[in-house]
Amino acid sequence: MSGPLATDTLSPALDALSLRQWECVHLAATGLSSARIAARLRLSPRTVDEHIARACRTLNVRTRVQAAAILAGHEAPPPTSPRARGVPPRPVSAESRPSCSI
Repeated sequence: MSGPLATDTLSPALDALSLRQWECVHLAATGLSSARIAARLRLSPRTVDEHIARACRTLNVRTRVQAAAILAGHEAPPPTSPRARGVPPRPVSAESRPSCSI
């Protein structure tokens, strides 16, 4: 339950991430704190933490470092994709979500 998703199930998980979740995880991967990410994206640090936690649950990982490692090999969605336009992601059952430490 703590490992990253298998390769064949990674694509749907990536599709379920919002553009903000991608942005927050990518900025965290550069070493920025939640407070600095919040300032850059004009969000509250709590909102940044929530975006990262949701990305962790979606990707089935426990830490922001693990989430960043998964996203490192993939590009963020183009601005014209449904994900980037704010279309809500497909629901994921609560039972399959691991806890995520930020």
